[in-house]
Amino acid sequence: MIQPNWEIFSAKFSNNQQVTFEWFAYLLFCREFDLPKGWFGFKNQSGIEKKPIEKEGEVIGFQAKFYSTSLSSHKDDFLEMLKKARRDHPTLTKILVYTNQFWGEAYSKAEKKMMSPQALIDINAKAKELMIELEWREASFFESEFVCLEHDDLAKYFFTEQKLEGWQRYDDWSNTKDKVEAEYLIDEDIKVIVPKDFNKNEIRVIDGINAIREKLSVGGTSIRLVGLSGVGKTRFAQAF
Repeated sequence: MIQPNWEIFSAKFSNNQQVTFEWFAYLLFCREFDLPKGWFGFKNQSGIEKKPIEKEGEVIGFQAKFYSTSLSSHKDDFLEMLKKARRDHPTLTKILVYTNQFWGEAYSKAEKKMMSPQALIDINAKAKELMIELEWREASFFESEFVCLEHDDLAKYFFTEQKLEGWQRYDDWSNTKDKVEAEYLIDEDIKVIVPKDFNKNEIRVIDGINAIREKLSVGGTSIRLVGLSGVGKTRFAQAF
């Protein structure tokens, strides 16, 4: 089970947080409504992210908003979204709103109790006026079993720093430079370093990578990788 970590998400996708969050929401939307081949949408779709779908008598769209500040401070964004959604999708009945933030409670001095924030009250009132049901998929949704357990493959990609298998191997090889036990040649161009704490058949670091890059930069040049079975030719190719 993968626990949501928005700090990792923000750092991992620091150059395009909103776009990546929209993609994350889109994948979850497709999983929930059994759309393995995706769903049609225009670039910069008005009001909602994709064209609405019809499901069990409802017309459903979704919106994704990644914020670093409180949801209340973006009240106008949501009100504008509702107006555009109703104007451009007249048959729409429901919008799922995905966001990484929580709504914060507000204290009412008059009522002497905690209440929904005024921004949320106003947004929900506008949605009711426009006859659109809002279903908030805020931060707690990403903590649910649906995301963390049932679709942990998505959660792992967006909420962990785990790298693809090939890059993990490359890091393993690169981090063993100070643990050298022996050096030998697979072929005349390829020097192999075997670390002390691994079996000799598990080749980790290839010093010939830069030399091969230089050779391949010359037009018309090709490189043959030659070695006995199990010596590590495939792993070298993946690292390269």
